[in-house]
Amino acid sequence: MRTVAAYAGTLRQQGLSLREIASHIEAYSFKTRQSGPWSAVQVKRILDRQKPIILNSVHEFDNG
Repeated sequence: MRTVAAYAGTLRQQGLSLREIASHIEAYSFKTRQSGPWSAVQVKRILDRQKPIILNSVHEFDNG
């Protein structure tokens, strides 16, 4: 099963806005911690948390 962060990242790479991503996440029944509606701010926070992981992965390949 895909995580919401991976799904949001894929949609962002496809050029969707944060609001559009929030709508897609809701449509696929991903739940927030409080079981409330998804917002663009929540999506941004999820994507921002992913950036260090992505940068570290790219950096590891450069040193190989």
